[in-house]
Amino acid sequence: MNNTIIIGKFGKPYGIKGWIQIISYTTIPKKIFYYFPWYLKNFSIKYVKKDIKNWKQYKKYFIIKIKNINDRTHIEFLKNQKIFIKKKILPILKNHEFYWNDLLQCTVYNTFNIKIGIVKKILDNSVHEILVIKKNSKKKFNNIIFLPLIFPNYILSINIIKKKIIANMTNHI
Repeated sequence: MNNTIIIGKFGKPYGIKGWIQIISYTTIPKKIFYYFPWYLKNFSIKYVKKDIKNWKQYKKYFIIKIKNINDRTHIEFLKNQKIFIKKKILPILKNHEFYWNDLLQCTVYNTFNIKIGIVKKILDNSVHEILVIKKNSKKKFNNIIFLPLIFPNYILSINIIKKKIIANMTNHI
């Protein structure tokens, strides 16, 4: 599954007629419906655009109706399933642009080339993104660093191919 990324997940069934929540992980949530086909983890199930009979926004998520699923019992099997797409259908980015997914598992180094840790998660606080880094430490507590994804104040360089991030963290650890 190296050639796939997660773009969302199925939530809870909605109502009794086969609708289900969709939680989008795309920057613009509605764009989850731009990327098809959708695959589930075991890839024995694949949904193409025509499989989605209808969709609409409901509160912070979307609800969808899949063709030929007409009751809550049959849609229940999708609950909490992650939605994958193949990376090759994503638009090609310009130089110095990257997808959040590409930053996950990158190793973060300080300006002295000392390994700080690994990017485990990215948070969006609506002002800027924050890298959640698991420190290179054996301590049980206090082993997470929150690093703003701000150039050049905190992030000096990102090399997606080498999975390496250089951060200005000498005064921020």
